[in-house]
Amino acid sequence: MDRQAAPGAPARAEEVLRLLAAAANAVRLYPDSSPLRTQAITRFVDACDAATGGSPVRYVVDRKRFVVAETAIGEHHPGVAALAETLHALQVGQLIVAPGVSAEEASAFLDVLVDDAKQVRASGGARERLTGAGVSNIAVVEVSLRASTEEGIAGVDLTAAPLDEIGRELPAIARRWYESATSGDGSDEMTAALQRLETAARDLAGQRVAQALLQLDERTRAHIMAAALKADASGRRMDGMLDVISKMSPAALARLLRLVGDMAGKEPGELAGLIELPPEAMRELLAYLSPGAQSAEDRGVPPEVDVTGIAEEVAEDAEEDTDRIAQLVRGAQTVSPAGRALRTTLDVARLRPSTESVRALGEALPAALRAGAFTEAAEAVDVLANLGEDAALQADAAHALTALGIPDVLSSACAALATAPDTPGAARVLAAAGPAGAEAIVRTYIDADEAGRVALQPVVAQLMDSVAPVASRVVRHGDANAAAAMVRLLGSLGDKRVMPSLEQALEHLDSQVRSVAVDAIAAMDVPESAPSLQRALGHWDPETRRAAAAAVGRHGIRQAVPGLLRVLEDAGVRDRNHDLKKEVLRSLETLRAAEAVPTLRKIAGRRFVFGRRNREIRYRAERVLATLEGTAHGSSEGDAP
Repeated sequence: MDRQAAPGAPARAEEVLRLLAAAANAVRLYPDSSPLRTQAITRFVDACDAATGGSPVRYVVDRKRFVVAETAIGEHHPGVAALAETLHALQVGQLIVAPGVSAEEASAFLDVLVDDAKQVRASGGARERLTGAGVSNIAVVEVSLRASTEEGIAGVDLTAAPLDEIGRELPAIARRWYESATSGDGSDEMTAALQRLETAARDLAGQRVAQALLQLDERTRAHIMAAALKADASGRRMDGMLDVISKMSPAALARLLRLVGDMAGKEPGELAGLIELPPEAMRELLAYLSPGAQSAEDRGVPPEVDVTGIAEEVAEDAEEDTDRIAQLVRGAQTVSPAGRALRTTLDVARLRPSTESVRALGEALPAALRAGAFTEAAEAVDVLANLGEDAALQADAAHALTALGIPDVLSSACAALATAPDTPGAARVLAAAGPAGAEAIVRTYIDADEAGRVALQPVVAQLMDSVAPVASRVVRHGDANAAAAMVRLLGSLGDKRVMPSLEQALEHLDSQVRSVAVDAIAAMDVPESAPSLQRALGHWDPETRRAAAAAVGRHGIRQAVPGLLRVLEDAGVRDRNHDLKKEVLRSLETLRAAEAVPTLRKIAGRRFVFGRRNREIRYRAERVLATLEGTAHGSSEGDAP
């Protein structure tokens, strides 16, 4: 019932936390009018839109990390770990981010984060502060030991209370609705309980109530649904409960509708029309409710099973059976024993999905991966993802997939890809491992030789969503060699999404990393390259400015010409950087930048110039001006001062 994490979802969720931590720092450091504060909030809001994708994302807050869909994230990122500690101090156990977060809501939430934790708790807590500020698409679930003073469903925390505690209240509120609807206007306590929650928390609460409903016996569920379908004097039904019921799987809902239909003497399809469902879910539900086109007799099913005849038929030898067995033997010879064991376990899990078969898959998976059986492992990942859709198997399937986070298991997959990038199943295993897979592929890339790095580039591009945050972290905090390797890798991908990480590399303490970052940015064929290089032309380090000026000319980036001209026109301290200005003049000549003519005339026309270097700058400006104007310069190379 909980929202299932798609591939790349933990990485996007971690990016939201990383940008939230950055925005919190910006709010602490800069005043409200600062553009840096506004930009940080905007990046956080954009990341929220990308991560939610139409459904809320729920973070479980640990003391120094977060957990999303059974995946721990952020524990190795200092900013995210500090954010977890801040929320923990505010007694927040869960953070929920829904689609449609506005800049105003983000700003109000950040104000709560940067405030003193004791003052926030004394003023009623983080949740009360957020609701008071009108924040609806960001919600927090507080950890509280206080007993509720309200009775019934209103006194139950639908986002955090145990499912059996929620389930105990459902028959009573359904009965009260039925009684009040029969006598006049119905009292919809479920709607009232859900409406008290923020928008971000309602979907989670509805899903948890649906889970609690499934834990009740079938007869009780049927009575609750029958009561919810009862219309009161104004024609209203128990919309809150029907909304909860709509979150059940179509198969479970179809079974429930048949039971209620038998009780009420109505067709299940007629009752289905009273429940609001998405079109695709309604189509699936109606398919479950539709009777088969043929009866068992029409399909040739005998009234009695001929057990003896079936046993004799199975026992008979047939030529095609022998051929099939030989084929299976040949296929098994190319697979390791661990791979064959996993294959057998997969067949059992498909035929008899159960807690035992799912756990067996989790036990067989690590050995198969260490033995290089990546095709079978990729199949197991897909099977576990499908089995995880069953609420009864969800926890076991998620636990089985934790085998993908074992470091040496992931290292074997990375090593295989470094020598053979098309190794079947290996990339799928890394993608399913999420952040752990990204960490492994990045570590392997850094340690690999040049041939291995070239082989791994397409794999990294395929895993971009999860690799980008890890690579960014290496750029910020890794040593010079690792950071430079990551910058080259990100630049080779040609994806504009890596531009923020490349721009971060421009602030690395090592000049080699900054130089590599300039080349990578210049080689990126994206509109963001020119503005980034123009900012690099104003960098605090003279060597980085020179590298940027050279890269603009070398890669023919005409959009960065205004930045080159600003360097020439600067009359401040940097006016003394003659080597930089020579590099700028060289790039202007290479680019044939006609818009540079007025500035060059100004420099070339200076009558009184002191110092050999300044005379050389004037001379070079004259040469470039002559080239741009298409005239021959009278001096020879030997005339240079």
